[in-house]
Amino acid sequence: GLSSLVLAARFGGIGTDDIPGLTATRLYIGYGGAVAGCVLIFLAVMGMSNIPRPLIYLGKISYGLYVFHAGILGGLKFLMVRLKLASFSVSYILIVDVTGLLCCIIAAHLSYRYFETPFLRLKERFEVVHSRPA
Repeated sequence: GLSSLVLAARFGGIGTDDIPGLTATRLYIGYGGAVAGCVLIFLAVMGMSNIPRPLIYLGKISYGLYVFHAGILGGLKFLMVRLKLASFSVSYILIVDVTGLLCCIIAAHLSYRYFETPFLRLKERFEVVHSRPA
């Protein structure tokens, strides 16, 4: 699954901006490879008898990850343009991707802890059929 994602990024232009020679065919191949990689990773995790706690926690905060990722990555890319770093350098990839991932996880954690959890507790007061705890 990870290999498929790496190949999709390398040859299909997925996760990159403004690649010279990027065509619709390359994008179709890239997105197809990205979908295949995600499905393979999903199937690998589903086959596990005990899922690692960090993956369970990422599942809990997944809505926050979805909500905040575009803004955080856009802000970091804007910062990189202001710092005049080349968009294909190793430092650019490390700063934007790794820092972006960490910032997204922190923002999603804070959102889950201080915004979503009170609403989940409030929901429990009005539920007719008890759902499993979050």
